[in-house]
Amino acid sequence: MADLIKTDSLDVKLMELLAVDARQTSDQLARQLKVSPSTVRRRMQQLIENGVLHIIGVADTNRMGKVLNVIIALNIANSKVASAMDKLAGMRGVQWVIRTTGRYDILIHVRFRSIEELSHFLANELASVDGLEDSETFICLNLTAGTKRQIML
Repeated sequence: MADLIKTDSLDVKLMELLAVDARQTSDQLARQLKVSPSTVRRRMQQLIENGVLHIIGVADTNRMGKVLNVIIALNIANSKVASAMDKLAGMRGVQWVIRTTGRYDILIHVRFRSIEELSHFLANELASVDGLEDSETFICLNLTAGTKRQIML
């Protein structure tokens, strides 16, 4: 297990503000937090260096034509779970891969342009995962994502 990094309420508020808009300057963030810009820069640097905060770009795949959201639940041979997760994470369209408890070993969220693209993924890419024992595919009818708060603290 990774070492836990101590954060305080200022760190949490800073990450909440960045979750809304990570393009804000340290001056803008400092005004909202009522601290100096140098404090914001120092805190951000510490959070990034400690692996607590990752600032990334997120593409709006709906605007790119990928409108079919699919959750695929997988059962994988016990000795192959880690390598399967790595392989799945590298596949095109995969948004996230999580190991779970319960009926399935792994859940993945994948986005596709069409049923044909999904069918190709299932028959070719997913079938190539070593240790795959069983899968169940769920096509998402509605997807609502939080827009104001992208992190859970």
